[in-house]
Amino acid sequence: MLKRENLEIDRRSNQLYIRYRWRGTAAYFLLLFAAVWNGILLLSLLGGAGLAISVHLLIGLGVVYYGLCLLLNRTEITVDSHQLVVQHGPLPTFRTNENISSREVEQLYLQSAGTMKSGNKVTQLYALQLRTRAQEAFKLIGGISDRAVGEEIERTIEDYLQIRDAPVEERFELPDLGLLKKIIPADVRQQMEQVGKEAYGTADSTQLPTPAPVFTEEHHSDHLAYGFALCHAPVGALFRVKDVPYRLADVERFEWTGAGEQRPSRVLTATPQEKGASRQFYTHPDGNQWIYFAERPLDADERKMLGFQAFEPPASLRNGEERYYQLSHARGLRQSASGETPVEEWVYFSSRATTRFRAVRDTRGSWEVTVQEPLDSSYIEAVG
Repeated sequence: MLKRENLEIDRRSNQLYIRYRWRGTAAYFLLLFAAVWNGILLLSLLGGAGLAISVHLLIGLGVVYYGLCLLLNRTEITVDSHQLVVQHGPLPTFRTNENISSREVEQLYLQSAGTMKSGNKVTQLYALQLRTRAQEAFKLIGGISDRAVGEEIERTIEDYLQIRDAPVEERFELPDLGLLKKIIPADVRQQMEQVGKEAYGTADSTQLPTPAPVFTEEHHSDHLAYGFALCHAPVGALFRVKDVPYRLADVERFEWTGAGEQRPSRVLTATPQEKGASRQFYTHPDGNQWIYFAERPLDADERKMLGFQAFEPPASLRNGEERYYQLSHARGLRQSASGETPVEEWVYFSSRATTRFRAVRDTRGSWEVTVQEPLDSSYIEAVG
């Protein structure tokens, strides 16, 4: 977990969590100013000034509310392989919450967002912007006074989603002139637009779209989302999981067919270098990154309790108080040292738990069921 003033970054199980507090010196200045302003107005009101100062009092109350927003509010960004969620609060403001598909995120960038003057000091403000593949723009965080903080958030999200950083031009847009468009000659409007573009350095330039990351079997980023490319490691490779050393003893590959964007998955069996039992890991690419699960095979009694007795899989599972539903279904080939076997796989999930169940059935109707827990890939490290 990274903590610094106003910023907290935490990598959880297959999830990135960022909290940015709005608190700054401007909040204290506004609240102090509002206290003095409203105090004078209240004294004037008690002295018989009448309702003439009511407008000024409303302005003062608005300044108080804005100061409290800057003091108490925060922006929370949660990112996983499916979505990027932005929430502002706890006090309501004009900033809207966003829910964006992670696969649609093309680029993040900092944009100038005006200045703030305090005495003789002028501070440049920035806004963290997000652009989708459909060229839609979303403001994630505004009013960032420390550029390094904005760059840290931008870099962290891009690293997590495996987005290659690319420069983004600040495009000049002529304000909506309304009825003035009918008065201003067309050639004058064109000159205004040209001057604006030159001021922003965008004249006669072409913005090329950033290519989407290309997934290949060899692709594995070296950024912080991965400590070691276990998904592509050969049998015999040495690695650590949470500082416990293991040796990769076996790899089963699943090649899925006729499943749209379904991509190959792996089941990895590892033996401990010291005392302890063997462990089994499951990994598959989701979006632009590989995600990992530690899994445990269930015995016959556990499979029976979950309902894996007949040839057809259960529509849902009950484990204690939790109900699990089918998340995915795929057909393909399991490739192991003993050869290839046609199989089908079902994955069950619950919206109230991180635990999943994975069920594999061969052509004879035999079931293999495992319970899975998310494993943060940053815990996986190479040995040596």
